[in-house]
Amino acid sequence: MRILLLIAVLLFSTAFSDDKMHIANGDVASPGVDIYCFHIHVYFMQGNKASTARALDLRRRFISRFLPENGAPCTHEVTVDRPCVWEHPNMVPAGPHTYGSWGASLPNSYYDRVIPWVIQNQVIINATGVDGGKNQVCEDQHGAIAGILVHPLTADRGKDTRESRKLDHQLVMWTGQGKLPLDFDFLYYNDYDCDTCDPNHCTQACK
Repeated sequence: MRILLLIAVLLFSTAFSDDKMHIANGDVASPGVDIYCFHIHVYFMQGNKASTARALDLRRRFISRFLPENGAPCTHEVTVDRPCVWEHPNMVPAGPHTYGSWGASLPNSYYDRVIPWVIQNQVIINATGVDGGKNQVCEDQHGAIAGILVHPLTADRGKDTRESRKLDHQLVMWTGQGKLPLDFDFLYYNDYDCDTCDPNHCTQACK
């Protein structure tokens, strides 16, 4: 199963090589979507020390592998020039994420390098105890990373809409223990990168 998933990822990734990629579906009335970049969200059970430690270990490995030395954290949802991680992990559920999480953004050209690496390292980390020993409890699921979500961003910076945010989270890939719930109300009421309180479009900036 893991091998088939990696093959699917590699085949899918061949379509993404430019800063913006158009994915056509062959329907003149519905010509497809543009993809500007991808997001990765790594989820952990915030009340479980082992799950949290594994997820943060994957974050450290990701930064070491893909970010330049002293690479700046993400500042916008859409990043087309470099991979980045958001500065601080969410140690409690935040935004649309109903688990603790950390996130990264990557240009389309990094997809085929990053996504297979993330999946492989998720398997390695989950199969190894946080103290370096093999974890044999509950078929290696004790304290595992809760899941990983990969989704595209289909609107350019500052041009997202409720429809584009909905589409972003329909065109997804889940790895790990399966699909986890998202708070779609948050996505409905919050534009990406908004910083001015608006009850209809930016509740995340309201105090």
